[in-house]
Amino acid sequence: MPDLPTGIHKKRLLGNTGIKVSPICYGCASAYARDLISDQTAIELFHRAYQLGVSFFDTGRSYGKAEARVGQALKASSEIRRESIVLATKFDLQEVGGGHAERLDLDWARRSVETSLKTMGIDYVDVLFVHEPNPLALNDDNLFSFFDDLKRQGIVKASGVNTFDAEVAERVAREKLLDVVMLNHNIAVRRDETIQKLYNAGVGVVAGQALAQGLFLNDLFKVSVKKDVWYLMRAFGSKASRSLFFKARRYRFLNKLKGVDAAQLALKFVLDNPFVASAALSACTLEHLTRDVEALDATIPQDALIRVKNS
Repeated sequence: MPDLPTGIHKKRLLGNTGIKVSPICYGCASAYARDLISDQTAIELFHRAYQLGVSFFDTGRSYGKAEARVGQALKASSEIRRESIVLATKFDLQEVGGGHAERLDLDWARRSVETSLKTMGIDYVDVLFVHEPNPLALNDDNLFSFFDDLKRQGIVKASGVNTFDAEVAERVAREKLLDVVMLNHNIAVRRDETIQKLYNAGVGVVAGQALAQGLFLNDLFKVSVKKDVWYLMRAFGSKASRSLFFKARRYRFLNKLKGVDAAQLALKFVLDNPFVASAALSACTLEHLTRDVEALDATIPQDALIRVKNS
């Protein structure tokens, strides 16, 4: 077996939580959560991520088959001990399809967390995110009481929010409402100022969509299997997706830089931010997973990074 990447083992503190995470967070979502890949492939990806040094894994209750596959991966491995990984999941403020609720439905939230634990075969999660809440939800004291109760019971170590809304992240930083924020940040959508505010407030930052869904890569339009069709359709599936698509396509020049892997350069850009604890990505082939982890050790010409930062 070739030498494993060394950069992945340099763990980073997740804000003031005391939790140390690998700089790459493997996201068990997107195609991972669908029949676009098999259960066995999903298990192999999880195991390979761990073997490569990834110790931070993220999923969500509303992510299709994701939690079930995480549970299968943990059960199938004699190598992965629960305490050797940091595991995050998410709950919605109301059932999927009901939109973004402004207040917490306590019964629904409790059932969601209980189902997550049972599905994955675990008795606690390291980070529990509320998933893309309406900004007004932060006015509901029940949300924070819910997190506090789970912490007291030992079910959750850290509270968090997964959001695409800078207003939500800014308020968390300003009022120190939660322990961790997962916020989209990549070459196309940059949140540097907000991320620094979060870091300064002691809030751990996970960069979501760290590879901008790969929308800047040349192989985006190379469709050979069902999974490729899904990724391409996702790029145009919503107003937000279309916006990201057009922003990311401005970085197609990365594919033409000699001696540089475009995906590794884009990921290196995110990880070079000292205020980011981990970058979340969801590779659905062993080749892409290995490439992404190796980005930490990749030698990227400084002029290429500068060009990205100035674009």
